[in-house]
Amino acid sequence: MKLSFLLISDFYVQHLIQTCINRLKYRNTFMKKILFIAVLFCAMHDLSAQKFRLNGYLMHAFDDRVDSYNDPNEFYRGKIMRSAMWGVSGEWMRQPNLGLEIQYLNQRTTAPLTYFNNGVRSSEFQLQVNHFLIGTNKYFRTDKSPVEFFGGLSAGFSLIDLYNPDTRNTTNRTKFSWLIKGGANFWISSQLAIKTQVQLLSVVQSVGGGFFFGTGGSGAAVSPYSSIYQFGLGGGLVYQFKNKK
Repeated sequence: MKLSFLLISDFYVQHLIQTCINRLKYRNTFMKKILFIAVLFCAMHDLSAQKFRLNGYLMHAFDDRVDSYNDPNEFYRGKIMRSAMWGVSGEWMRQPNLGLEIQYLNQRTTAPLTYFNNGVRSSEFQLQVNHFLIGTNKYFRTDKSPVEFFGGLSAGFSLIDLYNPDTRNTTNRTKFSWLIKGGANFWISSQLAIKTQVQLLSVVQSVGGGFFFGTGGSGAAVSPYSSIYQFGLGGGLVYQFKNKK
């Protein structure tokens, strides 16, 4: 029975990863999100016979300063502003204290930047990031305690849309990302818990090229080795489905 569950879980994970790769062929970012979330929850529904959790997240992401300088005609500096970050995930418990989680996070914010494009300019860019992550969580809970501590590590990719109000151009990029988190679940019943969490989320610019802040390739480019690091604080809700008999 345990071997059968592992094979089924691995099959769905592989199928989901392949779907994520295929979905990058679509141009419409909104359709990409809908496709991924639909496949995610279809897979979770079929696995609901196992011990399965549905997690909802609402985080506060803090400011992150970003900059890059290659020469006087190719640079930018500024910061990504603090904003709300919401998300949802499905998690099935492969062991009583070990969960496999697939997560979607969304963030909309602004990025006031100074950059070079036929002269030094300053603009407030509009930034939207959609994160798709898969990872594992380790849980620590004593017998009969309502408090369940956890730590987790995830990796995946982020779809980034950067809009320049001066040129009215939108740049789209897909980047590798990772997340590390820790916190506690406070179980108020056998199926419902309140989650508190701190996290560090990074979008790695070294994978997939950089952003251009001008028209075409004439603006300032993000250094291929710069990365975004954003600290988040918040929580959410956890709903644990009952096992099917």
